[in-house]
Amino acid sequence: PKGTPLNKVVDHFSICSYNILAPAYVRPIDARTGGIQAFAAFEWAEPANEVLDWQARQPKLLDELRSCEADVICLQEVQFEDVG
Repeated sequence: PKGTPLNKVVDHFSICSYNILAPAYVRPIDARTGGIQAFAAFEWAEPANEVLDWQARQPKLLDELRSCEADVICLQEVQFEDVG
């Protein structure tokens, strides 16, 4: 179940795979309609500025990843920004 630490047996190791939802996929706008693309219209993501904003999501994601206590964490949909 969510939030349950994985087994800490010495001769095993645990892996957690987590989709962090890259910002590019958060609220892409359809150029034809001006609306949010159907694949990104998440009902659970409202209000978007409180739920999907990176500044709101980052601490929650870190807490979630730390709570799994996995030996290896694989992240999906990671987006890197060039700030240089």
